[in-house]
Amino acid sequence: MYILISFTIPILTIVILLLFFNKKILFYQYALILGPSVLFGILLNFIMISYNTSKTEYLGYYITSIKHYDRWDEYIYQTCTREVPSGTDSEGHTTYTTETYDCSYVDTHPEHWTMIDNSNEEYEIERGTFNDLLNQWKTPMLFIDMHRDYYSIDGDCQKYNWDNKIEHSMTITIPHLYTNKIQATYSIFNLEKITKEEAKLYGLYDYPKVKGYSQNNIIGMNCNAEEGKYMNFLNGYLGKSYQFRTYLLAFYDKSQEVSFKQRSYWKGSNKNEFIICVGLDSISNKLLWGNSFSWSDDKTLEIMINDYLFSYKEKELNLTDLSKTLLSDVPKYWKRKEFKDFDYLKPVLTQKQLMWLSILLIIINIGISIGILLFNKEENISRE
Repeated sequence: MYILISFTIPILTIVILLLFFNKKILFYQYALILGPSVLFGILLNFIMISYNTSKTEYLGYYITSIKHYDRWDEYIYQTCTREVPSGTDSEGHTTYTTETYDCSYVDTHPEHWTMIDNSNEEYEIERGTFNDLLNQWKTPMLFIDMHRDYYSIDGDCQKYNWDNKIEHSMTITIPHLYTNKIQATYSIFNLEKITKEEAKLYGLYDYPKVKGYSQNNIIGMNCNAEEGKYMNFLNGYLGKSYQFRTYLLAFYDKSQEVSFKQRSYWKGSNKNEFIICVGLDSISNKLLWGNSFSWSDDKTLEIMINDYLFSYKEKELNLTDLSKTLLSDVPKYWKRKEFKDFDYLKPVLTQKQLMWLSILLIIINIGISIGILLFNKEENISRE
């Protein structure tokens, strides 16, 4: 459709100019209308399609160690230049010459604290966070000689490894953009188009925001510290190795139909996600229904977790036990969907985008036409 618009609007513009300004425009100047319009249409289509297919997924990691870097300093050898008076010229004006001088200095680097995840990425953290983890882990200090070329303070590093206890684990979440063609082609996957207003009406959830390095993956219900810790560890521990992430979404006093609405609203979920929806009774907090979904071609894990949830029907769901079940089952049954399998999809522009494309092309064509007419008038150019 964008190609049709990109050609139709400039052709109509050319027809109008031929009818009303035929003698005032040279033939080659019509190419100045057609060419930029087509190129602009192609560029804007690419930008809009990229926007339509850009999606944020959330990657989980766990912290394997923390480090404290000592304060240290170094001598920076450096020369600078400056202009200094050298006399006066014949008219009495001051003259200057360039002088080189030693401007070396001592640069002091303050102490700082970091954490390292299981992909060996290092992140700055506050001293308080470092001390909290250190007090929990109580693991031996590993001394690291930094072999600094220091001036007067030799700063080294102290490293402490995680104690491998889930209750002492720390996980992080990193947002990551990727191309998801599915979200621009709803119909063939039985996904409804659900607006923000409709989502609010149905009681659906948006993805939780990442605050610092933390993202809540239990949405819509309260949980105790142990349950939260296990669910976070699940995403951090399995995130990199199995390209897996799960969210538990709780809906109170709603039918299972809301889980299908949620699937459509999240456009089927991200490629690495396994979404668990549960219906709870607001009075007893007991499980009414459970439903999971993902893009994985192998539905074994979905079937097993749905059966697991069914075993808790009319009971209170134990999220710690659910996490342990997933920790055991995901390595055996989870296989992330390869989204390159959807490369055959041809995303299209929305009606609103097509409207804006048309408006912008009309403005560009009018602008180019007026520019050509004014230029020809000023240069007294015509075909008469």
